[in-house]
Amino acid sequence: MKIRSRACAIGCAVIGLLAVSGVQTTALAATSGSGTSLMATSDGTQAKAKIVVDSVHQADPIRLVAKDPLGQNQTTWVPLCYLQQALAAAGVKTMWNGRDLTVVPPTTWTIPEVAPMIRVLLKKHEMDFLMGGGQYNIASTITQTDPASGKITTYVPIYYVNQFLQNELGAQTNWDGTTWTINTQNALVPSNVVNSVMKQTVEAKDSTESFTPGGKQVIVSDGSGGTLQAILGTRYPTADGLGQLVFFFHNGQFVGLNANEEATAILSIKPAGTGVIQVTYANYAPTDAMVNPTLPPQTVTYTWNAGQMVPSSALESGVTTGAEVTAPSSASASDSGN
Repeated sequence: MKIRSRACAIGCAVIGLLAVSGVQTTALAATSGSGTSLMATSDGTQAKAKIVVDSVHQADPIRLVAKDPLGQNQTTWVPLCYLQQALAAAGVKTMWNGRDLTVVPPTTWTIPEVAPMIRVLLKKHEMDFLMGGGQYNIASTITQTDPASGKITTYVPIYYVNQFLQNELGAQTNWDGTTWTINTQNALVPSNVVNSVMKQTVEAKDSTESFTPGGKQVIVSDGSGGTLQAILGTRYPTADGLGQLVFFFHNGQFVGLNANEEATAILSIKPAGTGVIQVTYANYAPTDAMVNPTLPPQTVTYTWNAGQMVPSSALESGVTTGAEVTAPSSASASDSGN
């Protein structure tokens, strides 16, 4: 389901149910003053943003760029209501009463154990994130007209919301200036599964060399309601941080590697459309030092087809180390991760 610029007002209705038996509950509280006054810093630039949750485009709110009174830096704000709508698509139930946003994540999620801060009183135009009665990050709010609806609504800063989503809900988030990507636990491969698959993947000539994860999971839609995940793995133990692979998963199940031998260094892993992930590799001439590859980087596109990620080309000789690897089958990897 896609939500495109639905009108959003300060009295945003309940999204989902507040009281659900057996669910975990968190809350997001905000002071709104009169509910209509504008902050002195709220006259920043406006432009369209995009919210993507678990690889699905959910909303196109008008974002506001304005100074954060807490950090004194320019930052990006979005209407809180659009965040509620986007999270609802991931099964996160919320209710906004003009002051508090109560958040109910799915019971299947593992909520990180983060100690709350010492409770402090909020000032006007401040909000805090509450979980289980404990207070976490404090952030500012802006009360301003939403151009899409023409009504007064509450804006929140993406930066502080990201901290809450990551630290309290275990999500992975990214803001690139135009697109806000939120990957919830619905789309992320559980860490125990990732660790198990990488531990079972070893060098063919030295089974003591396995792999360890690094960086964020890269997630795209498979085009059929599922998700594909790509995760960087680095040889372990290692003294130089080199010797890398990309581990591909489909709906959390391991489906294969980018290649059967290690790349010296992977420069980037990026989403490239439905069912497509793009990987760029450092490319070395025979006499290059490891810190200075002189050949043009090689970019390979991997496309989901018939249950596997198919590369657009083979890896060039300057990309690989020559160390072949063996990986577990999909079935054994899934069983060991449970």
